[in-house]
Amino acid sequence: KNKNLFYDLSKDTFIFELKQNGLVIQSGIFKTSVEPGTTKTMPVQFKQINTPGYYTKTIYYKTPLGIQSFDQQVFEVKQDQPKEKAMLVVEGKETIGIQFIDTEYLFDKRKGLVSIQVNDEEILKQAPKPIFYRALTDNDRGAKQTYANWLNASLFQNVVSFKMIRNSKCAQMIYTIQLESIEEECKLVYTVYNNQSIQIQLHLDKNSQRQTLPLFGIEFALKEEFKNFAYFGKGEKDTYIDRDHALTDFYFENVDTNYIPYLKPQEHGNHTDCKWCSLSNDTIQVNIKSEKMECMASKYSFMHLYNANHTFELPQTNTTHLRITKQQMGVGGINSWGAKVQPQYLIDQSKNLDFTCTLYISKKD
Repeated sequence: KNKNLFYDLSKDTFIFELKQNGLVIQSGIFKTSVEPGTTKTMPVQFKQINTPGYYTKTIYYKTPLGIQSFDQQVFEVKQDQPKEKAMLVVEGKETIGIQFIDTEYLFDKRKGLVSIQVNDEEILKQAPKPIFYRALTDNDRGAKQTYANWLNASLFQNVVSFKMIRNSKCAQMIYTIQLESIEEECKLVYTVYNNQSIQIQLHLDKNSQRQTLPLFGIEFALKEEFKNFAYFGKGEKDTYIDRDHALTDFYFENVDTNYIPYLKPQEHGNHTDCKWCSLSNDTIQVNIKSEKMECMASKYSFMHLYNANHTFELPQTNTTHLRITKQQMGVGGINSWGAKVQPQYLIDQSKNLDFTCTLYISKKD
């Protein structure tokens, strides 16, 4: 549809591109003249796809000044589940160990998933935790939003019940966690399948009377050598629900260099509409998949950013923090001295909040 009043698009170009796992497998261009104020339909014949992978179909609109806009379709052709493997479950008084040939998971009945070892190499620094808070942005501070209840709920959590359900294909660990300040419980469920993957589910009951919720997800703390961050989602710059006009593709970052030195340390590094992300060292890759999620990786936790007034005050860390969320509220920005985030960019707490992702380990060649 040509919305120009006088320009007929005859000097412009349309580019179409099909990518599989970030690699171009088909591309082409076409030109057409579309009279001002009219609409024309042009057929584009993309290849038929049946090979497993992540795909993007993108059409770019290019003028003599460069690419002006794009339209994109994202889809996945799913592959068969990995083969089943021998799985040994050993339950002790305080812990549950799940062993495969080269991978071991250890669950503490009071703390959660406390260890992942691959060929006797430990990956985790501490147990993953539900997270509901972000380091305040300048817009948050300008609107006098502290989200204090959610800060406490992210910092102070107590497992009040645990149970394991076991069958021939999986072992399920169900944690009920009391959250401070909001005085409510959430559920965190790990299901270890005999293909070595772990499905992770987080649930919080609906309650529209709560304080605005900054985000809803899980934070992992990995050893510092896991610096290579990759994701399939919107990038390559930061994206948020109200800042997501970006291309979906495979992107790569280094945890050491992806920090944004704002005048005052604050939330940064988020990526929306992700289906997959990973952190890796030289030999091991930790993968997370979900139908739709937001993710970020940093050498700083939200508390590091929260406690620093200037970049030079941030500490030297020995941990890589991976944050996986169902959603984060928008960053706002109508102004930075009082305007709150618009309602359509907030997390809807009038419905139950549920987030599901799958963790699996792969080895690098």
